[in-house]
Amino acid sequence: MAQEKINLKIAGLGLSIESPDGKMLGQIEKFCSKFAVAEKGEWTLRIERRAKIPASDETFWNKEGFRLHSGPVRLAADDRAKTLRVTATLKPGWGDLLRAAASVLIVRRGGILLHGAAIVDEGRARVFFGPSGRGKTTLSRLAEKEGKTILTDESVAILPSAVGRGFTAWATPFYGELGRVTVAGGAPIEFAALLEHAPAHRLIPLPPKRFFKHVAGNCFFFPGNRCSVEALFDNVEKLAENIPGYILQFLPNRTLWNFIDDRIGLQAAAK
Repeated sequence: MAQEKINLKIAGLGLSIESPDGKMLGQIEKFCSKFAVAEKGEWTLRIERRAKIPASDETFWNKEGFRLHSGPVRLAADDRAKTLRVTATLKPGWGDLLRAAASVLIVRRGGILLHGAAIVDEGRARVFFGPSGRGKTTLSRLAEKEGKTILTDESVAILPSAVGRGFTAWATPFYGELGRVTVAGGAPIEFAALLEHAPAHRLIPLPPKRFFKHVAGNCFFFPGNRCSVEALFDNVEKLAENIPGYILQFLPNRTLWNFIDDRIGLQAAAK
């Protein structure tokens, strides 16, 4: 008999996933095994497939919930009942649907889902972001050889910390080429850096306005209306104001981590 419900905890958010599609639930169970929990989630996520989605539903975004519609996928949520219904045509896979739902719920909680890698060093997360081909997986493999904890090499959830003005980077099950995470937890962010290939290592500080621009351009977010995009931008602005931002130009070799440690140490001493 096909399983009817899976409980996951992603970036501290509990999700109970329901679907009549047993094959999809089986794939989620397999690829999200590190995020599986026994307890029922705070949110119930219902995934349904239809041959066609009516295009007449209006989008909205307010304190009670939201409805967003783009191409083959529609999201409709009730914040009071903590239910999110994902309706899709046959085309999208489980990863696309789950990431779309997670990206919006993360924004509702004051965070973002960033196209980036997150590596934990001595209890602090270092986030490296950028479009495909910038070296996120390569950098993650180098970090793994150094014995560092890999939260993700592709999609990192960033949320306000429970205490203070900082932010926490969280692992997600939306893997890149590395195909795995070391742990399913999170760590406070030390800094975030836009990756660029270069003939030599350089760490270039980014002022908040430029940092905002680069982060906003690398967020995963389901298309919506003006209010939902404004909420995303508000979260990015707070991140840019509270987390050091850099451009990291690098060569993919084992000297990189010593270089980063030295430069970050100098930046901290200068303050």
